[in-house]
This record gives sequence, structure tokens and C-alpha cells, in this order.
Amino acid sequence: MDINALLSVPLEAWQAQSAPADDVVISSRVRLARNLTGSRFPYFAEQDELQAVEEKVKGALKALTKEEGEPPTYIGLGGLDGIDTQVLVEKHVVSPQFVAETAHRGLVVNRDASLAMMVNEEDHLRIQCMAGGFQLRSALAHAQAVDDALASELTFAFDDRWGYLTACPTNVGTGMRASLMIHVPALVRTKKIQRLIQNMMKLNFSVRGMYGEGSDIIGNVFQLSNQITLGMSESDIVAALQRVGEELIKEEREAREQLLAAEKDLLEDEIWRSYGVLRYARSMSGKEAMTRLSQVELGRVLGLLPQVPHAAFRELTVLTRPGFLQRYIRRPELPEAERDSWRAVVIRDKLQSYENSYAAHHQSVSK
Repeated sequence: MDINALLSVPLEAWQAQSAPADDVVISSRVRLARNLTGSRFPYFAEQDELQAVEEKVKGALKALTKEEGEPPTYIGLGGLDGIDTQVLVEKHVVSPQFVAETAHRGLVVNRDASLAMMVNEEDHLRIQCMAGGFQLRSALAHAQAVDDALASELTFAFDDRWGYLTACPTNVGTGMRASLMIHVPALVRTKKIQRLIQNMMKLNFSVRGMYGEGSDIIGNVFQLSNQITLGMSESDIVAALQRVGEELIKEEREAREQLLAAEKDLLEDEIWRSYGVLRYARSMSGKEAMTRLSQVELGRVLGLLPQVPHAAFRELTVLTRPGFLQRYIRRPELPEAERDSWRAVVIRDKLQSYENSYAAHHQSVSK
């Protein structure tokens, strides 16, 4: 994939398409941490050691040709500016920690960005495979295929007793983190989310904001992932998260029905008010945008806003983030007040285009 193509669109094809349970689950991800035998972990390695790891990984990418249809692209972080790396974070292609340093760090990405592999982050390799909606097993199968292919060219640090060796002890074992990005506005509104979060933490799952550890929870979007990797197989970890995900989907859908039954008029009024503010506001902070976009997405899934298309929430969530917004309007240097004004412009234009498409579709159907 060309880096400009990756940075220029808010959503890849797999993110825009309909997927299982995507009214609640935005995306599924499986990440495998791997390190090369005989090389120190990145935090302890010298620059020449990091460069050697980088070259070994680049040389091994040919092994992914069969799995991906073509060798993935290697993108060195040193060639990107601050806005570009911020966009990669906002699109969940890389972690915020990864872009803090750029020397001998790189991103390996396939044609549709469903594979995004970080080189020389906390570990030598962070293999990430993503899928739209509730498709953990699909993401796992993809990650395992990539892992197997790379293992034919690289020797990973592995201990018969402890499993895969990683920079952080909590990742030792499978080296795997499976996660779900979920949107649960009804559970937040009905105040049931805290009980569910407490239950999930008791089951050794972590609940974080949309950008992972240390990030704020905005727009009713949460990231749910496993905490234990040692003593469990990859399939066991995914099966456990699958069960938790199924329960969350059930609870969120039930909460939506309860809201419709108990306070439909109030709920509908709040949703349409948020739509109206987004449609006509002249300034919009990032936090307010996420809050109101979450309400609009709830209105869409409840059938109260038929003019809003399926992927609007996912598209606008990325499009209105600071880095992507500045790249989108081609203003890399932009004061916060101006950025808020431009965010409102972009949202207004998008909502107008959605309305036009909806009207045109219904006009053609009625003929």
C-alpha cells in the first residue's frame, strides 16, 4: 500500500463494509508480540542493533507474498512528519507509544491495512491483524498465518517453559492481545456499564479508551482486551473474549430496547438535537463532536435517523480527529480555535452529502 493512500482516507474497505454485530462492535483485533533470537529488546538495544532487526524483518517480508497476495509495504517512520504519524495513531494502525521515537522503527502494512505490523516498538515485532465488527476468529486466523510465514524466515525468541519471550512480562506466553473496539451508548446512558466493567476486570480483561492504555474514554467507545497470556492458548484467549463480547452485545441491545420503551420521546429529542447541532454548528471541539456523533450513531441503529449511512460514525470519528482533520484540509499548522471551526465545516459538509445521497436514492426507488 502507498503511504499517501493509507493517510488520505479515513476508512479502509474492510472498515466501511457491513460486518457481524457492527452495531455494537466497531472492530476486532489480534496482536502478537514477537522478538528475534540473539537481539536485545528495543528499549535496551543500540541503534546498530535496531537497524539489524529492521533489515532482517524487511528481508523476511517476501514470505508473506502467498498470504497477502503480494509482499506488504515497509514504511520507515523516519520519513514521516508529525501529522502523518498522528494520523496513523488516529486510524488505529499504530500505537501512540510507537510514534514517540522514529529511528529504525517501521510499519509493515498490506494492501487493505488489515495487517499492520510495528517494527521495533516495545518488541521487535507487533503483528496486528484487524477485522470489521465481531470477527475475532477471523483476525486470529490471519495473525497466525502471518506469524507462521514470518517464522519460516526469522527465528523468534521462544522458551519451552515460558513460551514466546517478550519485553513486558505480562505478554510472555502466547504474546497475544485480542481486543474489541465497542460502542455502547445505551449501557452508558442506563448506567449499567460500570457493573459490566467491574465484572470484566474480575475475569482478567482490561477496559480502556479508544487509543488503548492511558487514553480517555470519549464517544462511548471502549477497548476491551485480555490481560493474561501465560498458561492459555491463543484459541482459549479468543474464545474467552468471544464470550464476553457476546454478553456485551446482548446487554447493549437490550438496553437500547429498554430506552425506546421507557423514554422514546426524550431519547429521540436528544438524538435529533445532536444531529441539528452537528448539522449547523460553526465551531466544534473534538470531545463534543465525539459525544454528539455517538448519539447520532445510536439514532441510526435505532432507525431514528435513516439518512445517516452505515459507516458514518466510523468515518467521522477518524475524519474529525486533529491530525487527520489537518491533513484533510491541508493545513498542517492550525491553532485549536481554527481547527474547531474546520471540524464543524467538515461535519456539516459530510452530513449534507449523506442527506443528498439518501434523497437521491429514495427518488430513484420511487420512480
